[in-house]
Amino acid sequence: MTRMERLKVKRRLQRKIRATVEERRLALALAPALSIPEPEPEPGPDSLS
Repeated sequence: MTRMERLKVKRRLQRKIRATVEERRLALALAPALSIPEPEPEPGPDSLS
């Protein structure tokens, strides 16, 4: 795999993870009483939080 391909795959994975985290956050914000918050995955090296 070339370097560009690796970067592309990595970026795609990060985008998927970010979307999942966003969805979970929205779900928690909309229904805090119904859902028990799951522990968030460890933030990656380039995460902003």
